Amino acid sequence: MRALQVGDVLDLAAAQSDEAEDRLEKLFEWDFERTMTTVRLLFAAAGSLLVALFAALFREDAVINTWQVVAIGGSSGVLTFVGAALLRRTRTAHREYIAALQLLNAAEALGPLLARYLAERARSQ
Repeated sequence: MRALQVGDVLDLAAAQSDEAEDRLEKLFEWDFERTMTTVRLLFAAAGSLLVALFAALFREDAVINTWQVVAIGGSSGVLTFVGAALLRRTRTAHREYIAALQLLNAAEALGPLLARYLAERARSQ
């Protein structure tokens, strides 16, 4: 998700919509679900690589080189690291959501003034 700008939240408040909070929630909900789907996919891929590696290691007729074990283990580690980093990002996104909600609530009191200001600014440009 692109970073939510203060101007975006102010535009939402200036629209004086009853659904402003719902729209903001939906935006962050969509981003959270998309990120969590990616995290699940990365963890599943990492686990699948490890399961395949262990299955190959325990087969008697399998011929596996050391570089293959290192490559598969490293790939699994990288996938796990990226998944954990994205999981950590959801915590930051939650903080952004709370801050955006607070800003929206504060700006809604200024809704009519913001709408007039934005209309004047658009006319002058």
